[in-house]
Amino acid sequence: DETTFGSMEYLKAQNAALSRAFQSAREEGIENIYYLPADGLLGDDHEATTDGTHLSDLGNYRMAAQLEKQILSIIKPM
Repeated sequence: DETTFGSMEYLKAQNAALSRAFQSAREEGIENIYYLPADGLLGDDHEATTDGTHLSDLGNYRMAAQLEKQILSIIKPM
């Protein structure tokens, strides 16, 4: 359930709350704020964490690779 730390429901609820906060900030006129959904950051083979929560070296690599793409797409137009 949403109250069990680390459960998929808990993580989905956290991500939904972050998405709502981002949308609220945008609606309030805050610019130059970006939101990257967690979907796909770590892959789907369960090899990116050591225990379902903490990232392994592979998890850190995958997340960095995804973040790099997003950051480059943000700063490239400048």
